[in-house]
Amino acid sequence: MAKTVGEMFKDLKKAINKRKVSDDEIDTVLDNIDHLLPQAEAIGQTAMTVQLKAQQSFAQRMKDDIVPAGLRTTISYDQLDKAIHSADDYEAEQLLMKTLAEYTRLIPDKNMAKINDVKDLFDDIIIVYTDQSGTERKVADDIKKEKDPIAFGIMRYAHDENIRGIRNGGITSDDLVFITDWVDEYSDLTLGKLLTEYDIKANTWQE
Repeated sequence: MAKTVGEMFKDLKKAINKRKVSDDEIDTVLDNIDHLLPQAEAIGQTAMTVQLKAQQSFAQRMKDDIVPAGLRTTISYDQLDKAIHSADDYEAEQLLMKTLAEYTRLIPDKNMAKINDVKDLFDDIIIVYTDQSGTERKVADDIKKEKDPIAFGIMRYAHDENIRGIRNGGITSDDLVFITDWVDEYSDLTLGKLLTEYDIKANTWQE
């Protein structure tokens, strides 16, 4: 049975809250890679070697930079994809996932500061959110209530683009790292309307 967007976001938040990477888990991954990588290289398992090096890079970055920055909550692409596709087809049309560079909505100061503090630790930042400005159809009430964009950091490992599983210029980590979320009170507005009707400096609507 298809879920509402509200139910989908609740499931997504639950999945995020359950997944906190421990130091022991990272060390275990690195130890296992140290054991498996020489074997894969020795017998010519090229694809496995690349994948292991990618996972080694991701785990090392988590250990050295990301966890020390206070970020250890993750969600897998599979969990995110499953959550998004669990929503009703009509409501899923309001769900978007864009990179920070493509995101055209306001981000509150404290969340902007959080993103700015850690953005250099990642290869990209993506935002999952609902967009209620671009449809001519009536937006359901439960979608209107969902105004909680979520920012995730992603890591990539650049290598041979012919190796299976590589996209966007490199192997992408299976996990997305949760950075921050916020309430978007203006999710039903276009950027143009926001610029003409909202006093950005005063954070108030023009009367």
